[in-house]
Amino acid sequence: MIPSSFDLTAPEDWSAASPTPGTVALLVEPERDGDPFRCAVSLIFEDVAGDDIDLARYTRTRIASLAGVLTDALVIDQQPTTLAGAEAIVSTIGYRQGSDALTLRQWSAIAGDTGVLLGAVCPNDRFPGLQPTLDEIAQSLALETQP
Repeated sequence: MIPSSFDLTAPEDWSAASPTPGTVALLVEPERDGDPFRCAVSLIFEDVAGDDIDLARYTRTRIASLAGVLTDALVIDQQPTTLAGAEAIVSTIGYRQGSDALTLRQWSAIAGDTGVLLGAVCPNDRFPGLQPTLDEIAQSLALETQP
């Protein structure tokens, strides 16, 4: 069952933006002088009821689907973690978008019958400084489901 509500806390200077198709939430960092790229965090819920899927396979399939849309995608790191109280895997993926070198930090989890993906995208050179903030946002995620 898809969560009926959720809570995702962003730093005070970040803002909520209109979610893109397929997402339930989108957070963006404040504009920076001379930098057209703003780090963004998106949240996706997927119904996985009846899919007989475990976390490792769910993570692999989500990353494989990225290979078709991200140029030169390369998984740099994967670590076990938690997301919204569920076991999770956080993957760090480097890729290109035009001339921009970007990092995607993606948390994948299965909470009940819901696949949960939280993704954060930022320029490679800014990722080390933003990683603690992105991890903090991910750890703030709380889900609520109706009985």
